[in-house]
Amino acid sequence: MKTRSLLFIAISTLLLNGCITTQTMPDGRTKISVANPLNANAAASSQGNQASQEAVPASQPSQSNPPPGQGNKTVDPARWKAAEAKVKAALECRRHYDDNDPAIRALLPGSGEEGDKEWEIVPPQGVTVFGLPVQSIRLYTYFNGEQWGYASVVPASLEAVNKAAKLRRKKGEKYTYRKTAIGNLKASPHRDQPSLTVIECSGGVEDD
Repeated sequence: MKTRSLLFIAISTLLLNGCITTQTMPDGRTKISVANPLNANAAASSQGNQASQEAVPASQPSQSNPPPGQGNKTVDPARWKAAEAKVKAALECRRHYDDNDPAIRALLPGSGEEGDKEWEIVPPQGVTVFGLPVQSIRLYTYFNGEQWGYASVVPASLEAVNKAAKLRRKKGEKYTYRKTAIGNLKASPHRDQPSLTVIECSGGVEDD
Protein backbone atom coordinates (compact mmCIF):
# COMPACT_ATOMS: atom_id res chain seq x y z
CA MET A 1 0.00 0.00 0.00
CA LYS A 2 2.85 2.36 0.88
CA THR A 3 4.50 1.67 -2.47
CA ARG A 4 1.29 2.46 -4.35
CA SER A 5 0.94 5.74 -2.46
CA LEU A 6 4.48 6.77 -3.32
CA LEU A 7 3.92 5.84 -6.96
CA PHE A 8 0.70 7.88 -7.07
CA ILE A 9 2.48 10.92 -5.61
CA ALA A 10 5.32 10.61 -8.12
CA ILE A 11 2.90 10.34 -11.05
CA SER A 12 0.89 13.32 -9.78
CA THR A 13 4.08 15.38 -9.50
CA LEU A 14 5.08 14.50 -13.02
CA LEU A 15 1.64 15.45 -14.31
CA LEU A 16 1.77 18.82 -12.53
CA ASN A 17 5.23 19.56 -13.93
CA GLY A 18 4.15 18.68 -17.45
CA CYS A 19 6.48 15.67 -17.60
CA ILE A 20 3.66 13.23 -18.42
CA THR A 21 1.39 13.93 -21.36
CA THR A 22 -1.48 11.79 -22.69
CA GLN A 23 -2.74 11.51 -26.25
CA THR A 24 -5.76 9.54 -27.54
CA MET A 25 -4.82 7.42 -30.55
CA PRO A 26 -7.16 6.77 -33.56
CA ASP A 27 -7.84 3.20 -32.33
CA GLY A 28 -9.03 4.46 -28.95
CA ARG A 29 -5.92 3.62 -27.00
CA THR A 30 -4.26 6.22 -24.78
CA LYS A 31 -0.60 7.03 -25.42
CA ILE A 32 1.37 8.16 -22.37
CA SER A 33 4.62 10.11 -22.91
CA VAL A 34 7.11 10.69 -20.13
CA ALA A 35 9.67 13.52 -20.47
CA ASN A 36 12.86 13.97 -18.52
CA PRO A 37 11.90 16.32 -15.63
CA LEU A 38 15.33 17.97 -15.72
CA ASN A 39 14.86 18.93 -19.39
CA ALA A 40 11.35 20.21 -18.68
CA ASN A 41 12.57 22.39 -15.82
CA ALA A 42 15.45 23.75 -17.96
CA ALA A 43 13.06 24.61 -20.79
CA ALA A 44 10.67 26.36 -18.41
CA SER A 45 13.55 28.31 -16.86
CA SER A 46 14.81 29.34 -20.31
CA GLN A 47 11.36 30.54 -21.35
CA GLY A 48 11.03 32.48 -18.10
CA ASN A 49 14.37 34.20 -18.59
CA GLN A 50 13.49 35.10 -22.20
CA ALA A 51 10.17 36.60 -21.15
CA SER A 52 11.90 38.56 -18.40
CA GLN A 53 14.44 39.98 -20.87
CA GLU A 54 11.70 40.99 -23.29
CA ALA A 55 9.73 42.68 -20.51
CA VAL A 56 12.64 44.90 -19.46
CA PRO A 57 13.13 47.78 -21.94
CA ALA A 58 16.61 48.45 -23.18
CA SER A 59 18.32 51.09 -21.08
CA GLN A 60 18.94 54.36 -22.83
CA PRO A 61 22.25 56.16 -22.42
CA SER A 62 22.04 59.11 -20.10
CA GLN A 63 22.08 62.46 -21.84
CA SER A 64 24.02 65.10 -19.98
CA ASN A 65 23.55 68.78 -20.64
CA PRO A 66 25.65 69.84 -23.62
CA PRO A 67 28.59 72.14 -22.89
CA PRO A 68 28.20 75.85 -23.70
CA GLY A 69 28.36 76.51 -27.41
CA GLN A 70 26.86 73.19 -28.50
CA GLY A 71 23.67 74.64 -29.89
CA ASN A 72 21.31 77.52 -29.26
CA LYS A 73 19.48 77.63 -25.97
CA THR A 74 16.53 79.83 -25.14
CA VAL A 75 17.39 81.66 -21.94
CA ASP A 76 15.20 82.07 -18.91
CA PRO A 77 13.41 85.47 -19.23
CA ALA A 78 14.10 86.41 -15.61
CA ARG A 79 17.83 85.72 -15.93
CA TRP A 80 17.97 87.57 -19.22
CA LYS A 81 16.23 90.62 -17.76
CA ALA A 82 18.79 90.82 -14.95
CA ALA A 83 21.73 90.78 -17.38
CA GLU A 84 20.16 92.38 -20.49
CA ALA A 85 21.60 95.90 -20.18
CA LYS A 86 25.15 94.57 -19.62
CA VAL A 87 25.01 92.03 -22.46
CA LYS A 88 23.43 94.56 -24.82
CA ALA A 89 26.20 97.09 -24.09
CA ALA A 90 28.76 94.40 -24.97
CA LEU A 91 26.95 93.44 -28.18
CA GLU A 92 26.93 97.09 -29.24
CA CYS A 93 30.65 97.29 -28.41
CA ARG A 94 30.21 100.02 -25.81
CA ARG A 95 31.64 98.24 -22.76
CA HIS A 96 32.57 94.79 -21.49
CA TYR A 97 30.43 92.93 -19.01
CA ASP A 98 32.01 91.65 -15.79
CA ASP A 99 32.50 87.88 -15.98
CA ASN A 100 32.07 87.62 -12.21
CA ASP A 101 28.85 89.64 -12.09
CA PRO A 102 26.18 87.40 -10.45
CA ALA A 103 23.68 88.25 -13.20
CA ILE A 104 26.19 87.30 -15.90
CA ARG A 105 27.20 84.08 -14.15
CA ALA A 106 23.55 83.09 -13.80
CA LEU A 107 23.01 83.67 -17.51
CA LEU A 108 26.32 82.19 -18.69
CA PRO A 109 27.35 79.13 -16.64
CA GLY A 110 31.11 78.98 -16.17
CA SER A 111 31.65 82.69 -16.70
CA GLY A 112 34.63 83.96 -14.74
CA GLU A 113 36.35 80.55 -14.73
CA GLU A 114 39.60 79.78 -16.51
CA GLY A 115 39.68 78.13 -19.92
CA ASP A 116 38.00 78.63 -23.28
CA LYS A 117 34.28 79.32 -23.07
CA GLU A 118 31.54 79.87 -25.60
CA TRP A 119 27.80 80.37 -25.30
CA GLU A 120 25.09 80.44 -27.94
CA ILE A 121 21.76 81.69 -26.65
CA VAL A 122 18.38 82.77 -27.97
CA PRO A 123 17.11 85.84 -26.10
CA PRO A 124 13.41 86.49 -25.45
CA GLN A 125 11.42 88.14 -28.21
CA GLY A 126 11.70 91.91 -28.43
CA VAL A 127 15.43 92.15 -27.71
CA THR A 128 17.20 94.54 -30.07
CA VAL A 129 20.73 95.63 -30.93
CA PHE A 130 21.09 99.04 -32.60
CA GLY A 131 17.30 98.99 -32.86
CA LEU A 132 17.32 95.73 -34.89
CA PRO A 133 15.65 92.55 -33.57
CA VAL A 134 18.08 89.90 -32.36
CA GLN A 135 17.59 86.31 -33.45
CA SER A 136 20.49 84.70 -31.60
CA ILE A 137 23.62 85.62 -29.65
CA ARG A 138 27.09 84.10 -29.48
CA LEU A 139 29.51 85.07 -26.74
CA TYR A 140 33.00 83.65 -26.39
CA THR A 141 36.33 84.07 -24.68
CA TYR A 142 39.50 82.13 -25.58
CA PHE A 143 43.04 81.95 -24.23
CA ASN A 144 41.90 83.00 -20.75
CA GLY A 145 40.34 86.19 -22.05
CA GLU A 146 43.06 87.21 -24.46
CA GLN A 147 40.62 86.76 -27.33
CA TRP A 148 36.94 87.53 -26.96
CA GLY A 149 33.82 88.36 -28.93
CA TYR A 150 30.17 89.35 -28.59
CA ALA A 151 28.10 88.55 -31.67
CA SER A 152 24.43 88.89 -32.53
CA VAL A 153 22.51 87.62 -35.54
CA VAL A 154 19.81 89.94 -36.86
CA PRO A 155 17.26 89.37 -39.65
CA ALA A 156 18.31 92.48 -41.57
CA SER A 157 20.40 93.33 -44.62
CA LEU A 158 24.00 94.46 -44.33
CA GLU A 159 22.96 97.89 -45.58
CA ALA A 160 20.40 98.22 -42.80
CA VAL A 161 22.96 97.18 -40.21
CA ASN A 162 25.57 99.61 -41.57
CA LYS A 163 23.10 102.47 -41.25
CA ALA A 164 21.91 101.49 -37.75
CA ALA A 165 25.38 100.81 -36.33
CA LYS A 166 27.18 103.51 -38.36
CA LEU A 167 29.58 101.09 -40.03
CA ARG A 168 31.71 101.59 -43.12
CA ARG A 169 33.38 99.10 -45.42
CA LYS A 170 37.02 98.51 -44.54
CA LYS A 171 39.30 98.87 -47.54
CA GLY A 172 39.99 95.51 -49.16
CA GLU A 173 37.58 93.64 -46.86
CA LYS A 174 34.11 92.18 -47.40
CA TYR A 175 32.82 93.22 -43.99
CA THR A 176 31.93 96.66 -42.66
CA TYR A 177 33.71 98.05 -39.67
CA ARG A 178 34.00 100.63 -36.91
CA LYS A 179 36.59 100.89 -34.15
CA THR A 180 35.20 101.50 -30.67
CA ALA A 181 36.60 102.16 -27.21
CA ILE A 182 36.73 98.46 -26.35
CA GLY A 183 37.33 96.71 -29.66
CA ASN A 184 36.32 96.37 -33.29
CA LEU A 185 32.67 96.32 -34.38
CA LYS A 186 32.10 94.40 -37.60
CA ALA A 187 29.14 93.27 -39.69
CA SER A 188 28.96 90.66 -42.44
CA PRO A 189 26.34 88.44 -44.09
CA HIS A 190 25.63 85.18 -42.28
CA ARG A 191 27.68 82.37 -43.80
CA ASP A 192 24.77 79.93 -44.16
CA GLN A 193 21.83 82.35 -44.40
CA PRO A 194 22.60 85.44 -46.53
CA SER A 195 19.32 87.06 -45.47
CA LEU A 196 20.77 87.37 -41.95
CA THR A 197 23.61 89.62 -40.82
CA VAL A 198 26.12 88.97 -38.06
CA ILE A 199 27.16 91.94 -35.91
CA GLU A 200 30.27 91.19 -33.85
CA CYS A 201 32.29 93.15 -31.35
CA SER A 202 35.65 91.47 -30.89
CA GLY A 203 39.16 92.04 -29.67
CA GLY A 204 42.33 90.38 -28.48
CA VAL A 205 45.10 88.49 -30.22
CA GLU A 206 43.27 88.21 -33.55
CA ASP A 207 43.01 91.99 -33.84
CA ASP A 208 46.52 92.90 -32.73
